[in-house]
Amino acid sequence: MLKNNTLVIIASGSSLTIKQAKFAQLQRQLGKCKIAAINLSYQTTQPDYVIAADGHIWDKYITDIRAQCPRAEYWCHNKHASELHSLNRFDCVNTMRGLSKEPLRVSGGANSGHMAINLAYQWGYTNIALIGFDYQHTNDKKHWHDDHKDGWANASNPEKWCDLAKPMAADLYKEGINIVNCTESTALACYKRDTLQ
Repeated sequence: MLKNNTLVIIASGSSLTIKQAKFAQLQRQLGKCKIAAINLSYQTTQPDYVIAADGHIWDKYITDIRAQCPRAEYWCHNKHASELHSLNRFDCVNTMRGLSKEPLRVSGGANSGHMAINLAYQWGYTNIALIGFDYQHTNDKKHWHDDHKDGWANASNPEKWCDLAKPMAADLYKEGINIVNCTESTALACYKRDTLQ
């Protein structure tokens, strides 16, 4: 799958394995791709981008993120967190369906992974590989890591995410973007399937 100008987006689905993340990291070291890590998936790799729409991720983990990913770009939707932690900010329109071509304004899709796909397009990536995009509770788990505490959202409605992803997928393919879902166990059927190898 990995071709020139590829971004591997690593989300937090419970089927994500360290083996997958390490393979992506090796390909990055060989210059074959860049990596964007969603939410806590920065803990699995050395990403070029850390993307978390929700401010609470940054409030709780900013010190660890900066220590583990000192060269990464940090991206957030939340205005307060962006200003407080000096993060790059994008605007999210939850009512938008499909692909946004307006710079730093993305379709919401109800999750950070969806937003990251839209950003990848805006950043000029023509090949996008998805891992950890389960869009279901694989083996009755919501993430590869423990559930969030303190009342944070825990992938409570992944079926809705699948429906919201369909217009984005159709638009990306119309634009000639080669996007494939390399997730090991997934309900996200609107993207072509492949493996990272």
